[in-house]
Amino acid sequence: NVPGKVEAPSVKISVPLIWTSDVKNFNTDLKKGVVHFPGTPLPGEAGSSYISGHSSGSILNNSPYRQAFAKIGNLKDGDSFKVTVTLRGGKKAILHYVVGGRAEYAANDQRQFLQTPDSVVALSTCWPINTTARRLVVFGKLTQVEK
Repeated sequence: NVPGKVEAPSVKISVPLIWTSDVKNFNTDLKKGVVHFPGTPLPGEAGSSYISGHSSGSILNNSPYRQAFAKIGNLKDGDSFKVTVTLRGGKKAILHYVVGGRAEYAANDQRQFLQTPDSVVALSTCWPINTTARRLVVFGKLTQVEK
């Protein structure tokens, strides 16, 4: 339940990672940071962990995270990002990922949730900015774990 953190220094992203327990809480949790999509593996586990954040937000949304993932479209293959999590017992782990691809999907296209045997994090946002029609998903493969 302790929020994590997603950082992508090359595009100046540093945001809290909220562990959404139920999709009905998704929009509320997005006001607190970016969210782990329930039902997908946790970062560091085998499979594709799905993390979503706003690229733009309604003018009525005064959250500081309403544009949390506006810059993920600028991540290039080979760029790195990291996810920090708190393990049982309070110890932190820093998971390092390297971008290895991207794709755009219709908002309801379930292919964006396809699983892989590798440990992958999928960073997702509405795309293009100021629309909700599509999702830009940037995929990063786990390369290192610091504990």
